[in-house]
Amino acid sequence: MKIKELLKNPFVVAGGVGLLVFLYMKREEQKKLVSKVETKEETKTEEVATEKEEDKNSDFDALPQDFLDDVANMDKEELKTTIKLNQDLVKRKKLSRDERESINLMMEYLKQEYANR
Repeated sequence: MKIKELLKNPFVVAGGVGLLVFLYMKREEQKKLVSKVETKEETKTEEVATEKEEDKNSDFDALPQDFLDDVANMDKEELKTTIKLNQDLVKRKKLSRDERESINLMMEYLKQEYANR
């Protein structure tokens, strides 16, 4: 009996309809967000692919400017020590491929600077 009484009340009916409209709008909003995220992910993967190709073409452009500045301020002994530390770091087993490639790139730059001095 209570349900029949509640259904006769116009405020309860209006509140129920409002709740249904709110849930419908929320669901549509989530669908839009999902589609936007999917398109953004597609464009990001395309951008990452082009960035990696550009990085392969340039020698040491992928290295951060702070690292280049630090190497410029090092003397020959510091360069030699840094190369040794990086070689030990590469020998670790728990490095990802990207980290290993970055360290190898830094070592190449350090060896080049060491040879130049």
